[in-house]
Amino acid sequence: MNVKVADRYVSILTDVIDNKIRNEGENITFDKSYISDIIENIEGSVSEKTYKQTVRWFYERSVFEKVGNTFGMKYKIHPNFKYKLSKSRDTVIKQCRFIIGQLVLFSNMFWDETESLYSEVITSDGFFEFLPTIKPKKVSDTVSKLILNKHNEEYEGIYNYELLKTLQLLKTPFDIKIKNKTLNMSMKDVTLNKITFNFDTVTVEFNNSKFEIESLENIKNIKIQTPKDIMDRIDYSIDYLNGDSNVLKKLVELLETYKVGNEIFHQTID
Repeated sequence: MNVKVADRYVSILTDVIDNKIRNEGENITFDKSYISDIIENIEGSVSEKTYKQTVRWFYERSVFEKVGNTFGMKYKIHPNFKYKLSKSRDTVIKQCRFIIGQLVLFSNMFWDETESLYSEVITSDGFFEFLPTIKPKKVSDTVSKLILNKHNEEYEGIYNYELLKTLQLLKTPFDIKIKNKTLNMSMKDVTLNKITFNFDTVTVEFNNSKFEIESLENIKNIKIQTPKDIMDRIDYSIDYLNGDSNVLKKLVELLETYKVGNEIFHQTID
């Protein structure tokens, strides 16, 4: 992150704390025009791309949380975000510089590591052979959830064979949307039984239903619901999966990054 972007984030966070929250309370919401005005005041102009990148950065690190739906979306400070409402604006600025600096330093390292671990886990030797040996359902479902969560962060809307094979072997229920020229359907709480690659099509079987699609590109979205006790499930899964094999070590590392993300950055799992 360059200095210009870091200064932008510091200015926004400072104004939210020292202006909005100080004058209107910590539950105050703010919208696109408020954030855009701050950026425009310090940079002279603001593009739609800059605005979206900015709010996404704060949202992904659980500094802001969303309020409302896509139309007329507003934001507020995340209830788990820690800060001090100091009397001096200079102290607030210094505090915000420190916070942004720490988030830039540690969250970049954290997410880069998680992305690398995701790739290592799903492509490691013996991974598919190991998956059916996971017996506790809350462990297999947790593994499915976190692998899919990381996949969707990077590749949402693009679902490869390795990911689908993971869900099939772990037998975790998920929601799916399939769309092509002849199909436009959504299914909830289904399990994937079989994938068959034909000469020019792909056959996928869910529960008692079978569909023939043109390619895996017809699968537009896959989602697994997040249980309320997901962090407890991660702890249980880490204990269960501890072992000496490379697959186990990488899988446990991946789970631990989500635990660290929640403890340090209050990162939630969608």
